[in-house]
Amino acid sequence: MEAAIVTAISTIGVIITTIIQTHHAKRKDNIENKLDLIQKEFKKEIISLQENLNKETLGRCKSDLVSLMSKIKNGYTPTTEEKMILYETKEKYNSLGGDSYVDDMFDGLKKEGKI
Repeated sequence: MEAAIVTAISTIGVIITTIIQTHHAKRKDNIENKLDLIQKEFKKEIISLQENLNKETLGRCKSDLVSLMSKIKNGYTPTTEEKMILYETKEKYNSLGGDSYVDDMFDGLKKEGKI
């Protein structure tokens, strides 16, 4: 009789341990899935922010380049610093995928020896 009680208690203990382990495993999987989802959403948001920043930077570069190059085309003589900034800004503009309109304008001024 005692052996049957010990066996029953041991069996109940194994069942309870299995239930607890299963519950913890499900919670762990659920937490890991939530963390994965948060991480994926965070990466998407970072990529979106970077794309928006690049578009904004591209627009600013184009505006600055066209503004200064238009002044130069109309007779303004740029300082050495302005020329350096012009070249740096154009390089950044092209690295972000700038178009040929600015390139053509830049190349024209360069051929004329104005920059």
